[in-house]
Amino acid sequence: MREFAWRSGRAEIELAIGLEAGGASFVGRSKNIGIGGLFVATDRSLQVGDRVTVQFSLPDPAQSVSVGAEVRWIRAASEGSSGVGLRFLKLPIVSAIYIQEFLRRQDDDLTPHPA
Repeated sequence: MREFAWRSGRAEIELAIGLEAGGASFVGRSKNIGIGGLFVATDRSLQVGDRVTVQFSLPDPAQSVSVGAEVRWIRAASEGSSGVGLRFLKLPIVSAIYIQEFLRRQDDDLTPHPA
């Protein structure tokens, strides 16, 4: 089983993720995110290499992100939450900054501060 939430530069977060692939729209749930992509739990049948459009909003401040992504790997239901690992394609710089700031805030929240 591939589990990437622990990697530096990634944060666990559960969000509604809008996806569009092959003219069909559906919703999944993120499990973690990084500057390069995210894991989305979904029962939809996608294949490695499929291209999708991903839409989501990270909290604080809420700002919408819409970006193309490619399916890099698939996790079957027998391995936990079924879903796909997505790699962002041509992430707009504003969205990259937005995600990086979210990740920085998550790291700050987890770093012990002296009393």
